[in-house]
Amino acid sequence: MLRTCVLTVLGETDSSPAISGRDRFVGRYRSTLSSPAFAVIEVRSTHALLPIRVLRSRDRTGSYLISLCVGAALFGMFFFLTIFVQNV
Repeated sequence: MLRTCVLTVLGETDSSPAISGRDRFVGRYRSTLSSPAFAVIEVRSTHALLPIRVLRSRDRTGSYLISLCVGAALFGMFFFLTIFVQNV
């Protein structure tokens, strides 16, 4: 599990010259596979981090998705705004 996390983080950065293209591909591949695996484990777990019963309500699930979209939009806005202000 730790190796998956390390390869995921290292696979997303292009700043390290010691990481080959194959390692970046493996990191992205493992991160893509770990998300559905996490969902399957959480569904079957008796003490899940995110109980599925929380997502059964359409209203609650919709509000979570909207909050996720708003948060991502705000993050992107502030990121690009700081680059714009710095004239990069």
